[in-house]
Amino acid sequence: MKAMIGQDTKPIKVGMIVIFIIGSFFFPLFLVIFFQDIFFFSRDHIYFQPLLSAYVLFFAGSMLMAGTLLLDLLYNSRREHKNLKHRPWMFFLGLPAVILTCILGINSYFYFDPKGLHFNEAFTLERTDMEWSDMKEVIKVTTRENNTITLKEHEFIGKDGSHFTVQNDRDFFDYRNKIYAYLEAADVPMKTVFIEPEE
Repeated sequence: MKAMIGQDTKPIKVGMIVIFIIGSFFFPLFLVIFFQDIFFFSRDHIYFQPLLSAYVLFFAGSMLMAGTLLLDLLYNSRREHKNLKHRPWMFFLGLPAVILTCILGINSYFYFDPKGLHFNEAFTLERTDMEWSDMKEVIKVTTRENNTITLKEHEFIGKDGSHFTVQNDRDFFDYRNKIYAYLEAADVPMKTVFIEPEE
């Protein structure tokens, strides 16, 4: 590699910057699920889903990596004695921030299992566990879409005041009846609330 580029690492850095910028739109879609599957997979899970913040943080981590490399490249191009070797101190300072951002992304998730609902939102250090017996109620939020009343989301409210919202997407729909069965067995009341769509 050195024979091809000599002592100039600029082509490598430019290539890595381009890879991280373009990859920031694709890396989160695969890496978040991949790492969460490694660290959190359990056969007891009824339904496991990354939070939106997981993808956002992974995107930010990729862009931060590209930004760190770009700053290092700009610093090296403007300094005197460009031919002298320099330590990539900016890269080493930025790397821990990138790793921390990606770890926070991996730790943003929620899942249901036979014990209840468990979720870990962005920037929280500990997972919140809301067992079925600890739930005060579940609110099914409906709204109007294309002149049809549709189920938008579920709000799970704990007896301690904690709450968590789960969107009623196609994935959740497949497991909804099983989750309802656990709620019914724990005598958790469910009510429906209609909200007018925002104009």
